[in-house]
Amino acid sequence: MKLFYFMSFAFYILCAAAISSTDTFRVVAVVNDEAITEGEVEELVDLKGNFSSALNYLIEEALLFQEAKKKQIEKERVDEEFNRVKERFSSEEGFYQQLQKEGLTAHQVKKNLEKQLLIQRLVREEVLEKISVTPYEIEERLSQRNFPKKVSYRLSEIFRKEKKEIKEILGRIKKGQLKFETLSTDLGYFQREEMALEFQTVLFTLKIGEISKPIEMEDGYHLISITEKREEERSPEEFRKAIREELFQKKFGQKYKEFIVELKKNAHIEIKNNE
Repeated sequence: MKLFYFMSFAFYILCAAAISSTDTFRVVAVVNDEAITEGEVEELVDLKGNFSSALNYLIEEALLFQEAKKKQIEKERVDEEFNRVKERFSSEEGFYQQLQKEGLTAHQVKKNLEKQLLIQRLVREEVLEKISVTPYEIEERLSQRNFPKKVSYRLSEIFRKEKKEIKEILGRIKKGQLKFETLSTDLGYFQREEMALEFQTVLFTLKIGEISKPIEMEDGYHLISITEKREEERSPEEFRKAIREELFQKKFGQKYKEFIVELKKNAHIEIKNNE
């Protein structure tokens, strides 16, 4: 179950660890006895949309981590999770090259993993495990709505590790010097929610046969194209599963907000407005 993390876990860990390694900047907020710097916020602006959203995210993260430490939640197996992060890269060498590129050490990544695992466990115990969706709620919603058909997309992609190379290929395709079909790999059919978030975002901008702009991911750069689209009727069980997920996510969002509000109520939070 995804909690409140919207990036792939491996990429987030590298980003967050990089944030923790930034030089000292102007303090823009204090959460109890923990300072948040301008540099930390700026590192997240592109991912969170704007400075205010990024700052609020870091304030919530600080509150959650402080609460997790206060409750002395048992630590997860950091080494095991560290190995899982490494496995998301094409090779161990590629993982350590990324660390070097970000100016990080394995120790920094492990410390941040420990922090995120503690937060996840806190949210699981204080939010997730207190949510339930009843059969009555599911059947009531099922009777109220006409659900859309199940849509699957057949994707093809061209992948390269280097941005320069993928941009050159795209340029030559646009000029008619190369054909996408001769270089691409057929990925098969996927429903939207089965795709990586980066692919989902691009999906809505593409018509069948169009080629995406280069999509940056952990392993390199991708060009994707929708080659086919098909619609199928959903079974009653698929409807129920979709409804349960929808209701659960809605309840999670509300419960999570309430939990954060309670943490903020009992915390000292100061936003610095100094120029």
